[in-house]
Amino acid sequence: MLTEYVLMSIKPHFAEEILSGKKKFELRARVAPLNSGDLVIVYASSPVKSIIGVFRAGRIFIGNYEEIVDLLRNYPRAGITEEDLKYIANRKREIIAVEVLAPRRLPRPITLSEIRKLIPGFRPPVSYMKLKPTNPIVELVMKLLKSSGGLFMD
Repeated sequence: MLTEYVLMSIKPHFAEEILSGKKKFELRARVAPLNSGDLVIVYASSPVKSIIGVFRAGRIFIGNYEEIVDLLRNYPRAGITEEDLKYIANRKREIIAVEVLAPRRLPRPITLSEIRKLIPGFRPPVSYMKLKPTNPIVELVMKLLKSSGGLFMD
């Protein structure tokens, strides 16, 4: 199966926890069309407003709040805090927990202004956005990863 690319907006605090390896799951209040193995490009939202890293999507869990909380509480070192759980609490629809595998920081951030030079008028997604392999964002991320020690590896 070919790798798919997903640009995901994440609050800077959580993005840093993901890239440091502390946070092992990303929680989303809206179910995204993600698949295990997808490459998630991490866009740290305001005030950072930059792409700062990537991770490989591992296992994907979809369920209601109670199911996801039970799953995460039984997962050793999930890296999920009460602050994370507040974000998904009181949701009526299903939510998603994406396992974070092989997080990797880019050698330098890709700023929103730099992205807009590649794609005029670009607006970061509120939650996530699928990208084609030929998208200039994907091409730049892959180029930076390659320049910093090889392509992204599982």
